[in-house]
Amino acid sequence: MGAAGAADAALARYLLRFAGSAEPPRPHHLHGAVSAWLGDEEEDALSPHNGPAKAWSAWWTPQTDGGVLEVGVARPALAQRLLRRARDDGRLRLGEAVLTLREASAGPDSAAPWTRLVCEPGSAPRLLAVRYLTATTLRHGKSTTPWVDPGSLFVSLAARWNTLAPAGIPRLEATPAERATLWVSRVAGRTEVLRLANQRIVPGFVGEVTYRGDEEVVLARFASLLRMAEYLGAGARTTYGFGRMRLL
Repeated sequence: MGAAGAADAALARYLLRFAGSAEPPRPHHLHGAVSAWLGDEEEDALSPHNGPAKAWSAWWTPQTDGGVLEVGVARPALAQRLLRRARDDGRLRLGEAVLTLREASAGPDSAAPWTRLVCEPGSAPRLLAVRYLTATTLRHGKSTTPWVDPGSLFVSLAARWNTLAPAGIPRLEATPAERATLWVSRVAGRTEVLRLANQRIVPGFVGEVTYRGDEEVVLARFASLLRMAEYLGAGARTTYGFGRMRLL
């Protein structure tokens, strides 16, 4: 994909509204339901099981009668597959609960070209305030941590960016010394613990964090990564409902 392809490529968010009665879904139920729509029998480049950097994320917001499924995708073809299969199916299975599709539409600020995500040095605000809407967890060796420190978050998001961004979009990297120029100036929130299918306990952070940076170049790269995270989530297990966030 050349420069023109990079300009055309975009991330997107879709909202699928469902009617019915269901308890808040277990993470593996949510993952399984959306995987069934986005998966493919062939091992093509769109397959969500192909490679460590998933090209989609999913989050569930319960409502009085049903709920809203928000799905972020990194590739237009995945968005087409999602909408086609969700509408053809017409139902969402979350464990024993079966909900009926009411509407599928693009969400607010539903699409962002990769080119728009790139933040130039000097254009990023000194303070980057983030609201983590669902439990957000970062891998720490074989374990996970709810502490969303900027250095670890940079590494996690950059791995996804550098895998999924089309040709013509700059790679985003930072040395340990450069990542150390990013720091937390304010945090307010709580730890939320979720249980996976294998009974593993995963802690995640919910709340607000304000990040600061001492180096404009590093801060701009971090801001670019956070812009991507508004569509694909932050941290680990975003296909299981973790890591939904918004920049404030």
